[in-house]
Amino acid sequence: MLRRLSAVITLVTSVWAILAVSSGLSLLTLPTGNLAGGSTLDAVILIFGAILLGDGLACFVGVRRAFQVAAADAAALLVSFFLSPNALGVTTSLVAIALSLVTLVLGAAASKSSGKLSEQTNPMNLPVFG
Repeated sequence: MLRRLSAVITLVTSVWAILAVSSGLSLLTLPTGNLAGGSTLDAVILIFGAILLGDGLACFVGVRRAFQVAAADAAALLVSFFLSPNALGVTTSLVAIALSLVTLVLGAAASKSSGKLSEQTNPMNLPVFG
């Protein structure tokens, strides 16, 4: 359950980051440096959002490393949003910061959870009488 929730929040955060940066910008001219009408930091947020989107899809498969990458990418997004609060608008930045924090915490927790039954709690491990 924790892993599914983490995967969903990771996808929501990535879509929010991509839409927050690209809403007023032309995506047809993706640059190596500055976005048209944006800053280099907007390009960084867009790249981290795209990485997080792919990573969110990998989280649904259940790859444990994907949750670790999601937590690291959420931390990078968090720093990026803190550096550009006025560029995206206060409300958009606050929502993005909150989503990044939740993604960071859930990604870290989901990477530590095993997601499998231990040998002791496995229902097929009942004592045999007879």
